[in-house]
Amino acid sequence: MYHVIFNDHPTALLQYPVTEVAVLTLKDLNQRAEALDILTTISEKMEKKLVFGPKLEDENVIILIAGWASIEVGGSMTLVLDAQMTLTVRLTGS
Repeated sequence: MYHVIFNDHPTALLQYPVTEVAVLTLKDLNQRAEALDILTTISEKMEKKLVFGPKLEDENVIILIAGWASIEVGGSMTLVLDAQMTLTVRLTGS
């Protein structure tokens, strides 16, 4: 079980036909703030159809939840978080 404080309410995302849940683990702990800034920008651009938050038990683990209209829409979505970061997210299958 994960305890997470999300940047917005994830409940609405559960009403989409497809819901993606991803667990991100930061490889470079010094870039945590940068990763959160990038995710904030992505979340805002996606009109909060993607929300995230750090796991309370380990703040270097970030939980992402996204709502998609279809598997094809989610599967085509690839998020690359800065080339210098070792954290790359590929949202597939949703």
